[in-house]
Amino acid sequence: MSVFETPREILTESEAAELLGCTPIALRLRRARHSGACPPYARRGRRIYYMRTALLEWVTAGMESPVAAQRKS
Repeated sequence: MSVFETPREILTESEAAELLGCTPIALRLRRARHSGACPPYARRGRRIYYMRTALLEWVTAGMESPVAAQRKS
């Protein structure tokens, strides 16, 4: 079952990466940099979990309007 078909709110690192269209390694690198360019996550032991709504809010917050993007170029 795809992450897009499951209604679960709590996602594993692999599921979060699939939802975001990146690799789990890319998420690990973002966490390791501590730059704020990482979606919110929770650590339980060695496992990492993400909330589906937090991931979608994180992506939405980073979106730019077409007008703002044109001004930067």
